[in-house]
Amino acid sequence: MGYVVLAGCGVVIALIIISVLRSRKDANMSSGAALAAISSLHGVAWPSNSVTTAFSLWRYSRNTETLARLEISDDSFSSWYSYATNFLSEERQDNVPDDARLTAKANWWTPYELGDTNVFLLSHEMSQPTGVYSKLRLVVGATGTNHVVYLHCQVRQP
Repeated sequence: MGYVVLAGCGVVIALIIISVLRSRKDANMSSGAALAAISSLHGVAWPSNSVTTAFSLWRYSRNTETLARLEISDDSFSSWYSYATNFLSEERQDNVPDDARLTAKANWWTPYELGDTNVFLLSHEMSQPTGVYSKLRLVVGATGTNHVVYLHCQVRQP
């Protein structure tokens, strides 16, 4: 019974998030609002001390795409990673290919510059009975005393 209630709440939350994302123009949604919506949609929270150093959001047809670059201190990364891998699938990356389509949208989108040391991908896909589909990809790499997270989220609405 509890799972049914939680699933129903998840559908309601997804519908609210979609209406927020759908009603916003590209330039009007802040990085904080977009990351909060993605967090609710995919069930993962961002570390409170993470810093968003770059952000871009655009819509086309019935799709919304979000790019963000977050920096997380090594001190809080370990606990966040332990938490996040409860929700996200992990895959090691030998290298991250250049995605010219995303780089054309945001010239700071350079996860391929992380190199091949300790780079991995965290991902999550979800589909709602309403026809909403979303895919979240996080490319994570270590840079000295921080971890850099390149976030790419696509939401397709019915």
